Amino acid sequence: MENCSGKWIQRIVDQIGATYENPTAVNMFYISAYFKEDEGICRHIFLSLLPDTEEVHSAVRLLKSCNLIKFTYHSMFIVPSSIQNQTRILLKDQNKETIVLAEAIGLVNYLLICDPICALCLNHAMSVLKYVSNNTELVNSMIGLPGRIAMHLVTQNKFNQAISFCNSLLSTLHESVGGSHKATLEIQYDLSGLLALKGNHEEAIVLLQSLHEKNLEYSQKDETTLILTTTAKELYELSKYEEALQLYQAIFGERKISATTSRRLRKTYRSNPGFEGTDRTQQKNFKIYCC
Repeated sequence: MENCSGKWIQRIVDQIGATYENPTAVNMFYISAYFKEDEGICRHIFLSLLPDTEEVHSAVRLLKSCNLIKFTYHSMFIVPSSIQNQTRILLKDQNKETIVLAEAIGLVNYLLICDPICALCLNHAMSVLKYVSNNTELVNSMIGLPGRIAMHLVTQNKFNQAISFCNSLLSTLHESVGGSHKATLEIQYDLSGLLALKGNHEEAIVLLQSLHEKNLEYSQKDETTLILTTTAKELYELSKYEEALQLYQAIFGERKISATTSRRLRKTYRSNPGFEGTDRTQQKNFKIYCC
């Protein structure tokens, strides 16, 4: 494994292809090149491609016998980072990267419906999306996935990691497809929800206001909107009326909220002992969103 040049990797892959008709092992190896470096890979991560567990194990044993991977512990394996790097270069040079990443996105989708999802698999999913965000042909296929990954991290109380992940993707997408692309706007909206959940209301408001200037559509995403409106409601119940109002205004812009939400908010306001104590201007502004 000392010589891990692209030519050496290609020769090994060619040998596998000449010996085995089933491309499973090679596909698994290629996809693994985009997983997080120096981190164990659980074999079950490939079950969306290969429902047959024994087939996965056989492919892993084959890759080990060819010195492309190393066994670690608990039925996991690792692809040395030097081999991952050379493999990514090889795939890009052969115009195969997009095909491999498309398969990798399928794996990410599979992982995100698993409950619970292990921390290692989540790290590999984030790594895949990092590479996808640089691939302009595949960016559309990742829409919605970063937000789902972020929410998995939140359920594990990893707010900082979720915010860092979204910020990193946001930066990459700004460079690869621009700030007005749907994928970029989607992550920006997800990030506003994460910031609100963490209590960074001012940052969330700035992001939301920026979104309204670009595209109002992204203030209608159900899951994140629920997070944001719930946060605003909590601020209101803490008698932080000005902050609550600013957040509602940032969420909905100039739009009126739905009739269902309107009824719920009116009930909340009137049941709050502090509502009648607010000045009339604030009461009027709150009611604008409940008409």
